[in-house]
Amino acid sequence: MSDDKYLQFYLKHNFDWPSKVKSMGVFKYDPIYQSVLLYSIFYPDKTHEEYMDWRHHRMSSSWEDDIFSMTDAEFKYHWPLIVGLLTWVEE
Repeated sequence: MSDDKYLQFYLKHNFDWPSKVKSMGVFKYDPIYQSVLLYSIFYPDKTHEEYMDWRHHRMSSSWEDDIFSMTDAEFKYHWPLIVGLLTWVEE
């Protein structure tokens, strides 16, 4: 697939994605969604400084905007739970 497969999944399914994500219990400011534990599960080899950068990006950005401007690898790194939902819907 091309490097915009997550964007294509997003555009293909005509959902109200923010509402869909919220209905599945994924909230931007939920402590687990920003937690160092979650980060360490997804990225065990990353440093605490990298975690702080990741968390800052997530707190100050929107996945709905990032999906249009990031590569798949960047988007997956910053928004792994959203990627999980997008690929789950595609299956």
